[in-house]
Formats: sequence, structure tokens, C-alpha cells
Amino acid sequence: MSNIVDIKNSHLFLASSADVDAIIHPLKTHFGVTSVVYQRNFNDGSEIRLSNQPAWVKHFYEQGYYRNSGFEKHPQHYQSGFVVWAHLSHHQPILEAARRFNIDHGLTLIQKTANGCEFYFIGTTPDKPHVANLLLNNIEFLKRFTLYFKEQASLLLKNADSNRIIIPKKYENIYCRELGIPYKNSPLVKPVLKIKKIYLDNNVTLSSREIACAKLLVLGKTAHVIAEQLYISPRTVETHLQHLKEKLHCRSKSELISKLIELNVQTL
Repeated sequence: MSNIVDIKNSHLFLASSADVDAIIHPLKTHFGVTSVVYQRNFNDGSEIRLSNQPAWVKHFYEQGYYRNSGFEKHPQHYQSGFVVWAHLSHHQPILEAARRFNIDHGLTLIQKTANGCEFYFIGTTPDKPHVANLLLNNIEFLKRFTLYFKEQASLLLKNADSNRIIIPKKYENIYCRELGIPYKNSPLVKPVLKIKKIYLDNNVTLSSREIACAKLLVLGKTAHVIAEQLYISPRTVETHLQHLKEKLHCRSKSELISKLIELNVQTL
């Protein structure tokens, strides 16, 4: 591991840009993404940074932007989540600098790990503001992409691990008052809402018991198993399922399951 911040062009963090660019092809194709920076900060103070934008990464280090970035604190300060760049109030100097490298309109995925924290900075060009909304509406896809990235870049990440850098006392010198980043002590709203009925289209309502049965049904559970898990009789389960078929206009259990999956019943 090196103690320098002046990264040479031959360093893996910069020299691997073509490999990273190939890996992010799905994001480029489906969303118009043009820039991805993978950053991993370790608890011991070391870090990895890979990107298809080597000029920006080099500039970031040379200008010391990490001193004023809310994404550069000790990993213990974060929890998993995501941040839309446009909503960051104290990062404007860094975002302005990124625009000079044709990087804008993105978001950052944050994932806690056992020995640190991972950040995926995903952006596009300044002339494509709509991309931010596309990304925001496909968070689950992006989460799967992080798994894909680590699979496709496994060898690259292994090599990067042996080329980590350390910025002396970096965690001690970070100054950022950003409120929109999911820090460990950030208030997360987790209200408990008691809902007795779910209202669907065409004035159709489903009871909480019907929803509970539906969720287990799409998981492949039989009426007997559903009854055991909900502490009700199999006959009562069959009654709930019959009501669901009538309300959703399904003639068979297989048709009902397809309809429930279409309604994304697991999220209700």
C-alpha cells in the first residue's frame, strides 16, 4: 500500500478504466450512463477507487476534494442507502468540477461491508438530466448491478486490493456538513402503519388476512402450510383464497397466483 495521493497514470486505479468501461456496458445501454466510479473505503484507512473516468479520478485526488466530501468519512459513519447528487447542498464545488469532466445528473449507492463501505457513483453527461430519474426509478436494478459489477470485476478488484492507497489521517481531516447522506446516526423514518384493508383499482378491497394468505400463496405454500403459519384453519385459508379469486376475477388458483404476482403482492 502506498502513502501517496499523486497517483501515476500507470496505477491500477487509472490504468483499468477500459476494463471498467466494458463492465458498465449494461448501464450505458439501458440508462445512458457514461460515468461510474467504484470506491471502497476500509476501516483501516486504506481505499480502492476504480472508474471508467481516469482523468476525473486523478483530478479528484490532486485537488484534495476528499477533504470536503461527505462520502469520505470513516466507514463506521455510514449505513446502506442512496443519494441523488442534485439534492446535495454542500457538494456543489465538487459537482461543478465533475461537470468540467462531462459528469453530471447521477446518484450514489452506498453499501456497508464487514470491513468498510462501498460507494457506486453513477452519472451521465450534463445534457441528460432525465437519466437521474431513470436511475432513481430503477434502484433495485442498480442494486443487482452492484453484484454483477463485483462478479465481472472480481480479478480487477483482487488486484486493486493489493494496490490500495492510504491518505494519511484522511478520516481525521474530513469536513462536510451534508445532511442528505445516510450516515449511521441519520434519522430513518420507519413508521408502523396499521392498515386493515388494501384498496386496489375498481373499488376492490383486500383484507389484511387475504393479503397474508396471498403472500404465502405466491411463495408456493399450500393451504395447509398457510394455515399453520397464520394460526388459522385450512378451511379458513381456502375461504380467503376463494374470496381473492372472486375479487380479482380469477377462475383457478394458477390464474390467481399470476394475478397476485402482477399486483406485486409481496410489497403490500
